[in-house]
Amino acid sequence: MARCKITPRKRVVVRPPQIPEGINWAIQPVLEAHSSGLHAGYFPKTLWYLLQGLGYHDAPLYIGTRTPLRGRGYMWRVHVILYEKATDDGMRRTRRIHYATAPRATFDAGIRDAARQALAVLRFEMDSSLRVSQFAHFPRRASGSLEVAVLPAASTDTADRLREQVCLTTALDRELTMALDEIEELHARNDEQEERIRQLMEMLADQDPEEEEDPEEAPEPDMVPPSSPTRAELLQKDSESQGSSAPSEE
Repeated sequence: MARCKITPRKRVVVRPPQIPEGINWAIQPVLEAHSSGLHAGYFPKTLWYLLQGLGYHDAPLYIGTRTPLRGRGYMWRVHVILYEKATDDGMRRTRRIHYATAPRATFDAGIRDAARQALAVLRFEMDSSLRVSQFAHFPRRASGSLEVAVLPAASTDTADRLREQVCLTTALDRELTMALDEIEELHARNDEQEERIRQLMEMLADQDPEEEEDPEEAPEPDMVPPSSPTRAELLQKDSESQGSSAPSEE
């Protein structure tokens, strides 16, 4: 009887393909964060101070979603939830939600932006109470409107109003500087991406040209899905309506 030699099978380890670093960064999961916002600075602290003075006992809740940008860095979209006054049933009901005007580089910057929007609407809605307080000259804006108004200064203004206005101006100047820094950083990243695209285009131009494919035809106008107007479109529409309503000089 012939003998058979049994040879164990070798295990072959198949490693998954390595994902490039840039793609691995871009596909990381979206992060959601919750905060009371009191650590973020002047605007969220002032909003909570005003709400308490008006009889609200539930602190605002700031919610931010973080998504990665191309290459490096993150983008935060933040909104704040204001709650109604406490009721006998103990239920906490939402009064209004305010969104930051634009995505920001950090959660704290988005918190301050959302709180600033909420302050303007609260100043408008509680005008009768706040026009006699130290917050009389805060910007006020109706919900869903782009028009912002500021109560003009008067000879009866107190030192408390002046002190609060100085704090507001300081906070606004700080926010403007930080926003400009974020814009500058985004422009720098955009320049890096454009340089990378230019290098890739040069590499493709050195290769053998392939047959050009017929370009895809643009969809018919009725096939394009409708979209909501952007803030820029609203501003343009508002300026056009003001221009058309202006009396013509003869």
